[in-house]
Amino acid sequence: MYDENGRERDVYDKILADIDALSQRCETLIVVTNEVGGGAERFDDSATRRYIETLGRLNRALAASSDFAAELVCGIPLVLKGKRPI
Repeated sequence: MYDENGRERDVYDKILADIDALSQRCETLIVVTNEVGGGAERFDDSATRRYIETLGRLNRALAASSDFAAELVCGIPLVLKGKRPI
């Protein structure tokens, strides 16, 4: 989220482009991420809030463009989209 000089920058488009480029090179791509949005309002640090908001946007975009999406809760997969692969 910062450039080589320590300046903040928006990394959303770059991350999505990099994931898309990677997906073109493999048959199946599995992306594992965290759900960090719960309780985000309690963070006063603007950099932390931007990180949480960016990750939330990325998670939504990835789920929207994916064939399958699941959330793992206490070790139990909850299917949000698609059919659970065998």
